[in-house]
Amino acid sequence: MAIATLVSDKTKQLAAGLGGLSLLISIFLLIVIVVYAANYNDQHGGSIKLGYSYWLAVIAFMFMIISAVLGFAMVGAGKGEDEDGFPTARA
Repeated sequence: MAIATLVSDKTKQLAAGLGGLSLLISIFLLIVIVVYAANYNDQHGGSIKLGYSYWLAVIAFMFMIISAVLGFAMVGAGKGEDEDGFPTARA
């Protein structure tokens, strides 16, 4: 039972950390995407035809948002458990 508790607590901590890290990376990616597009637009006089690396960054941003949501959902899903990982009784 102690091992199950240890794994359960570590899993919750890991999910919370990864969710937060994914959110932080998503924010940084969003900043990079906006700044790159603005600089590209200024340099090329308004004709926006961005390359494949820009769109890869946009796709990475979308996947990081999904990762952050799933990480936080894992933490929220484990809140109704006791120390042994069993669901708690609701009053």
